[in-house]
Order: sequence, then structure tokens, then C-alpha cells
Amino acid sequence: MAKKRVPGFDLAAIISRMGASIDHVEDNGQVDFDLDDIPGFAHVEDGALRLSFFIAWDPEPTRARTFGKFLIVHGDVEVIELPDGTALRFLVTLPVEDVPEDQGWARDVAAEARGLRRLWEDTPQDEEMVESLTAAGIAAPHLGSRQIDELRTFGPWHWGTRYIDPRDLYSFNVDLVASVIAKRGHLFAMSHAGHGWNSYGLNLVTGQGPIAVFVQHGYGGSFMRPISAQMDINSSYARIATLFDATRARHNEPPRWLLYRSDFRGASGILDLQSINGGDVDGSPGIDLEFEQSYLAMAEFDRDDESRLFSKAAELLGDVAPFNDRD
Repeated sequence: MAKKRVPGFDLAAIISRMGASIDHVEDNGQVDFDLDDIPGFAHVEDGALRLSFFIAWDPEPTRARTFGKFLIVHGDVEVIELPDGTALRFLVTLPVEDVPEDQGWARDVAAEARGLRRLWEDTPQDEEMVESLTAAGIAAPHLGSRQIDELRTFGPWHWGTRYIDPRDLYSFNVDLVASVIAKRGHLFAMSHAGHGWNSYGLNLVTGQGPIAVFVQHGYGGSFMRPISAQMDINSSYARIATLFDATRARHNEPPRWLLYRSDFRGASGILDLQSINGGDVDGSPGIDLEFEQSYLAMAEFDRDDESRLFSKAAELLGDVAPFNDRD
């Protein structure tokens, strides 16, 4: 349904009263704004003012379903579907003739939006990830461009700065991970998931500057060799840390490449994230050799393959030195 314009109703004034700043005005009259670090938009539809504040992106579903339901006065909190994920939205709707002209109402709405954001972000972070991994003999992976105080525990052996369903990580959904990184920027996600008596994976997504990494290792199940699995995982995490260290000076650059590797699915490659914005998720333009395929089943999938993969990533980033060796 088309948004109706209401002559004489000043959206800019409402936004100003909230203490927000205008980012952009659409041709249809929608006004995009920022309230501190909370993005939102305002428009008039069917004679009603609608203010949307985005409290969180891809929120953990169980918590989001009941979050803030009994804390707010002026609107509703809801989880909405977006083309590239989900969002937790604070929505305020009021007939335009009932919108107060004084500054108090707008300030109260803004205060509720700020309070919801603080409450969402104040979920206690803990050191469960480090403690759990250390107890299992696994090195804590590099957080990339994210910080430890952004880390959340979503469930047993499931941590991250943005919620990604552990089933998607276990199924090694490269398309989904690449799409989220290309459109939202770097994230950290780690989970242990699987099924049955032998199919389990330890999954990691992290990134810094121009490079993001999605790696999966077989871990758990009846046939697992614990020492060998720990050595393989720690070796990969050490390579990631070395790669990030080599690109530390470029940490402000947006993500360009996604290196992905699953040792028990036989998938390995480097994806050009710029191709996603152009609508091509399955190709990797600009990458030669075998890495130009999105999924590659290696004839001899071993640690030497990982060395070549990281060497190729270093070459794309202009720093070959850390991975010239073969282990």
C-alpha cells in the first residue's frame, strides 16, 4: 500500500524533537534518521505517524520473542523479516492528529528507544567461550574486528556478536554467511552443532578489514580422534590470527574476501564479497586457479590444502610472507 503524504505534517520537526539526526529523505516522504547509534525511519501511512527504531539485527529468536513486551508505553517491540535477515524493531504508531506538538512526547519515545537498546546490549557477557574452549584444549579464536564485550552466549557452545542459527553454521551455509557479511559488515560467530552419533562440527566465522573467514572442523562423534582434531583446529586458528595480524593496518577497510573451508565437507575457496552486491553469490570474480569455484571438492583434502588456501588469501591481500611455508 502506498504511503500517504499528509500536507503540513512536519516529520523533520518530530525527528528534531527526539534529538535524532536526519540521514536521508526518500522520494515517497520517508525520512531515515539516526538516534545516537540507533537507525530508524519515519513516515506517514493512512493518516498515522509510524516511527521505526532498529534495536538489534538478527536477534537471538527466543529472547527476542518476549523482549521489552512489558517495559514500553508508546509502541510495540517486534521481530521483522528483512531481505537479508531479521531485526528487532521498536515501532511507534499514532494518528497524526494525536501527535503532540510539544517536545515531551518525542523525548519520551526517544528515551524508550535508547532504553531498549541499552537493555538489549546489557545482556551479561561472560568468559564462557574462553573457559569452554580452554577446558577442551582448543585455543580461543581471534575475534577479528569485534570486541570481547560484544560477545554473547546464545546457548551451550554457541557464541557470537550476531545471532546465526547453529544449523546454518553446521550445514556450512556459505551463501548466508557471505550475504550477512557483505551487507552488515564483520561479525563473530562460533558454535558446535551436529546430529546423530558421528556428524558434528566446530564452526567459526570471524573477520577483520578486507578479509573474513568461515571455517568448519569435524569435532565430536564416535570416530573423532581428540588430539588430532585439537591440533587441526588450533593450527587453523593460528593461521587466522597470523592473517589478521598481517592486515592489522587495514582494519578499517570493509570486508572484500571470504575465505571458507570445511574439512569434513570437502568445501574450500575464496569468495569475492563484491559479487554478492551484484547479485552473484555463487561466483568469485577476480580469483584464478581452483579458488574461483564457490565449492571445491579437493582430490587430496589435507593440511597442505589449507596452507595453499591461506597463501592465496595472503596473495590477494598483498602480503604473501606469513604463509610461504608448508607444514
